[in-house]
Amino acid sequence: MKPLKIAIVGCGAITENFYIPALKALKKDSIFQVNALVDPCLDTLKTFKAHFPEAHCYTHIEVLDNQDLDAAIVASPVKYHAEQTIALLNQGLHVLCEKPMANSLEEAQAMLNASQKNSRLLAIGLFRRFFPAVQSIKALLKAETFGTVESFSFTEGGLFAWPIKSDSIFKKETNPGGILSDIGVHVLDLVSFWFKEGRIVSYQDDAMGGISTNCFIKLEFPQGLKGNVRLSWDSPVENKYIIHCEKGSLIWEPGKANELLLKPKDSPYALDATTLVNLATYDTQDQWVTAPNMGKSFTQQLINFGSAIRGDTVLHIPAEEGIKSIELIDSCYKNHTLLAQNWTNLANKEEKGRSSPYL
Repeated sequence: MKPLKIAIVGCGAITENFYIPALKALKKDSIFQVNALVDPCLDTLKTFKAHFPEAHCYTHIEVLDNQDLDAAIVASPVKYHAEQTIALLNQGLHVLCEKPMANSLEEAQAMLNASQKNSRLLAIGLFRRFFPAVQSIKALLKAETFGTVESFSFTEGGLFAWPIKSDSIFKKETNPGGILSDIGVHVLDLVSFWFKEGRIVSYQDDAMGGISTNCFIKLEFPQGLKGNVRLSWDSPVENKYIIHCEKGSLIWEPGKANELLLKPKDSPYALDATTLVNLATYDTQDQWVTAPNMGKSFTQQLINFGSAIRGDTVLHIPAEEGIKSIELIDSCYKNHTLLAQNWTNLANKEEKGRSSPYL
């Protein structure tokens, strides 16, 4: 099997921390070969070329049209996702675009249209769907193991510590959604994956002309399910997803790709579950081993992309799925109100007639 020739567009933190180790491992298995690197910074290109000596380096994507390539990964700031993805699809390449898919619903729809027009695959990098814990939760909910779902509460964030290469994530012109485009797109994608179609009841964030660092979302669903999401970049919040069902609860920490808690109702105990996968073939006995962790789940996303290009499987997260979280984000903006804060919310009795200590 000849490796698929691929270009990486955008050499930032996600490429350095996830794509480089994954693609180097997959090169050994003849799945992908990185033939091109694209980034506006020449020093960055020089650093990344050390990992992929055979790759040609470019500062813009137009020159890729003349290269012998099968696919591209778009890992640039979200501002450029739609423009670059559409250009690459028009060049005849299959594309894996990092999350969030786009800055707006209109851009996301244009990307989907370009994929269909050119008969090329467009995968979206919402790789949490590959987590064994996430897929296990999906199966448990579908089987109604603890009965029907009644409510959920998802909290995620903490003091920002991602090893960013630039400040683009904090600039309104390159990431206007702030935390909603960063963490929020992952959370809302899982809301769609687990619970299907939901409606945004209310959305609050702390953006006052800049980007949001905190937000709160309330959702409801046709089956009567209600849920809320709290996200933060600057508070030490608890990273925990809790799904309450008739007969118990599912509890998951988003950093634990292959672990979750199962708590039966009215029981003082919970089951601390590590997900396993059976490696047995039809002629061997069961071989249960620990399911993939976060890094290996990321690699599985690339394997799925490569297999789909070859026609051996279907995309796990095609553009049609990726656009669902963009639709929810779009609805959040349409229902936006300012999040109450100590230095702006002076309506309670203790604060009336007094100046805020933060002003």
